[in-house]
Amino acid sequence: SMDDCSDESSKKAAEQQTEDHQNHHDYGGIASLPTDVLISILCRSPASDHTSLRDTCKAFRTTIDSAEYKGERATSGWAEVSTHLLTGGELYDRDNPNGPEDVSLSDGDVDDDATEEERAAALQWKIAEKRLSEIIEYGYSSELGYMDQDYWYHDITVEI
Repeated sequence: SMDDCSDESSKKAAEQQTEDHQNHHDYGGIASLPTDVLISILCRSPASDHTSLRDTCKAFRTTIDSAEYKGERATSGWAEVSTHLLTGGELYDRDNPNGPEDVSLSDGDVDDDATEEERAAALQWKIAEKRLSEIIEYGYSSELGYMDQDYWYHDITVEI
């Protein structure tokens, strides 16, 4: 009968709509793109932006938290490696969190009538001098380049 055809067509249309809906987020805007397209777009964002992106909308949060997204990001080459170049001083401080050992004022470092503030300043100066000499003596310098007084790096290249 005609009603059976109509019911069959409606059922097929509903199945197609359900299938299409499973491949799309129903949120509107960019979030309404098919899941694979949304994954492709989000994979190109730096990992440092993921927290903000997750807070943007439910579609982004669901996508970023999905195993499908994590797998695509890991295998697509979009996952980045983070690096941080440490100065010799930073390396020294990491290895020597309490600074140089056995630094004290000796005769002649300050006048006998120096105030506590002057003594403290003189001791800090001696600590800084010993720290610098240990940085040089123990090789906390880099073969990559050097840092000038304005903290700009020169001659540094990294090839991956």
